[in-house]
Amino acid sequence: MLLCCAAVSTAQDSDEKDFEVISHRARLQLFPQSLTLKCVDTVSVRMLKPRQDELSFRMSRLLLLDEVTIAGRQREFTHTGDHLVVDDIPSGHRLDVVVSYSGSFALRSEFSGFSTERAILREDEIFPTGPKAYEFFRLSMVVPADWTTVAAGGVVSRQTAGDTSVIVWEFDQSLPNLGWIYAGKFVTLEDRTGDIPISVHMFQEDSASGPKV
Repeated sequence: MLLCCAAVSTAQDSDEKDFEVISHRARLQLFPQSLTLKCVDTVSVRMLKPRQDELSFRMSRLLLLDEVTIAGRQREFTHTGDHLVVDDIPSGHRLDVVVSYSGSFALRSEFSGFSTERAILREDEIFPTGPKAYEFFRLSMVVPADWTTVAAGGVVSRQTAGDTSVIVWEFDQSLPNLGWIYAGKFVTLEDRTGDIPISVHMFQEDSASGPKV
């Protein structure tokens, strides 16, 4: 099990919250040759205030939205700058908002990067986010068969067919942040001699330092 977290505070995480995100259930597919990704993320939110007409998420301007659905019905939305606003919100204490989108990360940001050999993706740059109170996280990553993935939680499933692998990470406890998601060609060293197994993942150019670590 791995926790890839960063204690990043934001203005939206203040006491004045209309809702909070309690889980992500995402399928994220990476295309290293074109430096693009596709994702379908079911974002579960807990409503904290009475009837609202809209939900406002943070979502990177680098991502192109295809559609947003709630309860199987497409909803109107606007995506301006780094904000996604979903209209026509039904009543309910908990809502599952399904967001389908794609994007290109040919240019490295301050926190994330994507190349033909690896992907380093920060939570807030690839998922719709808001005030966080995570209770569950499930990520199905579709990557080249020779890539390894690293995310919060543990691997519950791995299937390889041809040149593609689908690796499923899951975490079912409270979590303040998801932090970063990593994927790429890693050299992996493991130590299982103690009570807690430890895995060290390094890029190819770093592998000479592995035994010392």
